Amino acid sequence: VSFWDEGATASLGIRRMAEWGSTSPLDSEVGAAITAGHASEVIISDNYPMSPGSVGTTFTVTPATPLSTIVTMIAPSPDWLTGVNSLDLRNGNSWVEELVVDLFPFDAGTDSGTTFTSSDQPTVPQIPIAAITGLPFSAGVPVGTMTFTLMTTSTSVPTAGNIDLTAYPNPFNPRTTISFTTLASGPVRVSVYDTRGRLVDVLVNETLNEGQHNISWDGRGLASGVYLARVEQGRQQDVVRLLLTK
Repeated sequence: VSFWDEGATASLGIRRMAEWGSTSPLDSEVGAAITAGHASEVIISDNYPMSPGSVGTTFTVTPATPLSTIVTMIAPSPDWLTGVNSLDLRNGNSWVEELVVDLFPFDAGTDSGTTFTSSDQPTVPQIPIAAITGLPFSAGVPVGTMTFTLMTTSTSVPTAGNIDLTAYPNPFNPRTTISFTTLASGPVRVSVYDTRGRLVDVLVNETLNEGQHNISWDGRGLASGVYLARVEQGRQQDVVRLLLTK
């Protein structure tokens, strides 16, 4: 399940978060995913009234739900938000002990204002969520960070799923081979994201036969750093971290 993504249309919950800073009905959208077995917990922190400053909360990840999606409004703004989307908190055969993620601004595509205090100008119809790479922000400069710190653990080895996703070489430059196994014939999507949750590339989006598959990915033109390759087939998914070095 994905609650927001660059290139996707914002749900009502994401719209109200981006425009008003409201946790509702986004909490209900997550609740519906929990009921359907696709998520495990609604994460809500205290308010964040001042900047610079910080706010924290705790939540639980499990081998069945190792991905974290957290979003917040940039306030004041017409419809700007920041956060992480489906961030994998696994690191090989263990949980990530600490991970600091730079946060960059996104436009929810629901309001056409161009400044922090623009009057309400609904965008009809909505346009897809997009990264803001220019004014009023400074290109390449994060608006903040999120730090994920492991507090306690009761599971020694989180399962990586049945897709058995690997990449070699890793670290790589400029090319790596992403290998995975499909358990049955059916639609498969293989995507690459950066650590901001932004879609970088779609490598496969088609029906594949059962068995092992090898996909080559070329990192030319991209900055060095960590990327996330995700394979999805039905309710099965797996994610592997890729380290591009230059």
